[in-house]
Amino acid sequence: MLRRSRLDTYEGGLTWIREFLAGLTRVDAATAGGVRHTRDLRLDFFRGLALWFIFLDHIPDNIVSWLTVRNYGFSDATEIFVFISGYTAVIAYSGIMRQGGWVRAAARILGRVWQLYVAHMMLFVVLTASVAWTAVSHSKGDTFLEHMNLTGLGQTPYETLVQAALLKFRPLNLDVLPLYIVLLSSFPLMLPLVVRRPWAALSASLAVYVLARVMDWNLPGHPEGNTWFFNPFAWQLVFYAGATLASTGHIIERLHPARHLLDGLAIAYLAAAAFVTLGWYYPPLEALLPDAIGRLIYPIDKTSVDPLRLIHFLAVAYLVARLTPADSPFLQRWYALPLRRCGEFSLAIFCLGTFLSFVGYVVVATYADVVSWPKALDMAVSIAGLAIMVGAAYFAHWYKSSDKSSAKSSVKRSDTIRRPSSAPASEGAAPETVAPETDVPNLRPAEPAQSDVMDLPAAAGRRRGVLTLALTLGLAALLLALAAPGPALAGPEKCPAARENLVLGTTLPRVKLAIRERKKVVIVALGSSSTQGHGATAEVNTYPRQMEISLARQFVDVRLKFAIFNKGIGGQDVTEMLERLDRDVIARDPDLVIWQAGTNAALKGMPLDVFKLKLSAGVERVKKAGADVVLMTPQYVPAVIALSNEDDYIGAMETIARDQGVGVFKRFQIMRDWVTGEHMPYAQFMISDGLHLNDFGQRCMGKLLAKAIEETIRD
Repeated sequence: MLRRSRLDTYEGGLTWIREFLAGLTRVDAATAGGVRHTRDLRLDFFRGLALWFIFLDHIPDNIVSWLTVRNYGFSDATEIFVFISGYTAVIAYSGIMRQGGWVRAAARILGRVWQLYVAHMMLFVVLTASVAWTAVSHSKGDTFLEHMNLTGLGQTPYETLVQAALLKFRPLNLDVLPLYIVLLSSFPLMLPLVVRRPWAALSASLAVYVLARVMDWNLPGHPEGNTWFFNPFAWQLVFYAGATLASTGHIIERLHPARHLLDGLAIAYLAAAAFVTLGWYYPPLEALLPDAIGRLIYPIDKTSVDPLRLIHFLAVAYLVARLTPADSPFLQRWYALPLRRCGEFSLAIFCLGTFLSFVGYVVVATYADVVSWPKALDMAVSIAGLAIMVGAAYFAHWYKSSDKSSAKSSVKRSDTIRRPSSAPASEGAAPETVAPETDVPNLRPAEPAQSDVMDLPAAAGRRRGVLTLALTLGLAALLLALAAPGPALAGPEKCPAARENLVLGTTLPRVKLAIRERKKVVIVALGSSSTQGHGATAEVNTYPRQMEISLARQFVDVRLKFAIFNKGIGGQDVTEMLERLDRDVIARDPDLVIWQAGTNAALKGMPLDVFKLKLSAGVERVKKAGADVVLMTPQYVPAVIALSNEDDYIGAMETIARDQGVGVFKRFQIMRDWVTGEHMPYAQFMISDGLHLNDFGQRCMGKLLAKAIEETIRD
């Protein structure tokens, strides 16, 4: 009897799972293709919120960015923006395909792609001109050029402009629109499948995502050897996830039978992600994370949308959709209207926000040393920028509304002229009008006709609402400034390092000979992603480039020239570096080789004896070619210190250096002192993947390495 009861329970569970999955994958005819009878105000609201977050996050070291999602989990506003873009794309173009056919829908999509491309190029021109003017007129002009990744434009202007037109060269913060252009360019081919077989479309998208991560697919960037910061082959999954959910419809209702389980899993995952992320700002929290967990989760890659980021965003989206039905009253409130307006005109507001983030950076960089409380400057710049964005969105709405009103009035007048006087219109008949074509069907709820005379009480109410919103933001920013950890928000002006950690342990004889002979010193930086510059916002911020700049300044008295070649390739270990040693290193007849190794060998579990054998053989080959060698130890970051044997690889590198008579740059020890001695949070020098250095970390490594080389040469 007990056995029969267990069997019934088992069969009942299987039946429930089959019914749940059948309901989940069913496509309702009423909502297939993203058909909506009323405009979903949530899309405008959360797209506007993402635009606000992007603006705040793009201002470096902004205290107000603590209000955004990036500091409390693995995903950020980029996932929100791309997901909603896929969702609205189905709503906008599926109806056009049904009414006018696939060719018409494809033409409209490509027309939108061209509009995005033109907007991107206009933003590029305006932003570049603004940076150039600031560089000429400002005392910190070179800093702004370097920060915005525009030094290459002055060195090779024609080539850089061509690469910008091809979307291969992009200044800082201009990566999102090119990503959207590529994703939307693929949409005409996917639209029929998304509308008719949405789950098949999502499966195809998932397959491309997996292949892209396994095969390292990405689009080439500029300069040569770079790739896109947002990998379109991976980010397309976020786009088509939104498109699929828009096409199927009512996904939250279908998940309702499993809501308790899903709610618990989502909340638990978000809490765990917040714990990990906050640990980058509060080292005592990070110390509580077991090393086994660290080895499992790191690195959390943004370029190719790490699965942890994807799951985090889906958990956020699920809970938000559960808590925010389409008819939520707050979406109609005054405080939601500024966000909705920004979301309605997302392209214009995104471009404006990108430009304002640079303006905000210039203002903060100019006056941060003057004001007594720099955090107040952050708050003022952030609130002013958001106010300008909201004002522009309201203006765009007014302009569009007045344009439509004028068009309707013109149609009515022409209709009156055409109507014969002997045949008056029947009472109550609607005038014959032709709706202008738009990319997005008119899905708004019916609104009362607007009067020619402004409703003064309503306008006053809106002004009070916007003023109250600004005061609320100001109060929230003030409380945040008082509560947020100061050291995590602004990098120290100096890069601390103990003197013993700058002793290379070699005399650099080849470099000293080149200096005596007044020859150009050729240096090759060999390594993996941290040498290539993964995590840096611009090539100029990579440690090889910063080392070159610092060395040129240190030896300006003797006009010594340095030529530094960056030969870092992401993901490679010592085996793959050996295979290209002759081509990329020895063929350039270098005076000095900086060899960064150990991190990927440790992460991939390369046997220690194999690592020692291969690295030792490579060092010997470089020495026979006549070059000096300095080995660079791994980073002190969560992904590395979570390993159980990272010290073994560091010890092996020091042993090889001692036996072979070459130098060691103690990057691991320097960064460990930052955390344990300087109490510097990981977020100060590391990007959010838990592995790679950010601009500050890269710049510091370049400056400290240059300092170590200088002290060795002048000794």
